[in-house]
Amino acid sequence: MTMRNLFNLWIVSIIITFIILVIINIGNNEIFYSILAILSGIFSSLVFIILIGSIITTIEKQDQKYKLLEGKLSEKDLLFDKQLEPYLARIDKAETTKELEFILEEMSISNVKIKNTEKATSLKKRIQLKYKELSNEGRIIDPD
Repeated sequence: MTMRNLFNLWIVSIIITFIILVIINIGNNEIFYSILAILSGIFSSLVFIILIGSIITTIEKQDQKYKLLEGKLSEKDLLFDKQLEPYLARIDKAETTKELEFILEEMSISNVKIKNTEKATSLKKRIQLKYKELSNEGRIIDPD
């Protein structure tokens, strides 16, 4: 549940609280008590919405843990971007095709798995372009 949904739910609860308090206070002519009652209703509805939001967040986190335990999500899926970041930076900084091949070997040894097809295709194209660029510039071997 997003914050926008929680905010909308809070607004609806304020309106409902306001309507209930107006109905209750129709016979009461003291405005101070009416305003105080409305403010307390708004505050209590806000607290209620925050409580609902925290419960929903907790349930979502538990659901993610259960999926992790059942094997539907692996730890690598959760850490995918963090695991791939250093390799992407090194691929971009590679100065020779040998260096690029070494990075790819490292990735396979580290058992980097990409389950998202779009990310895998994007990474493949990125590596191919870098390899082609380095080959065209004649930087095929190590600079040593």
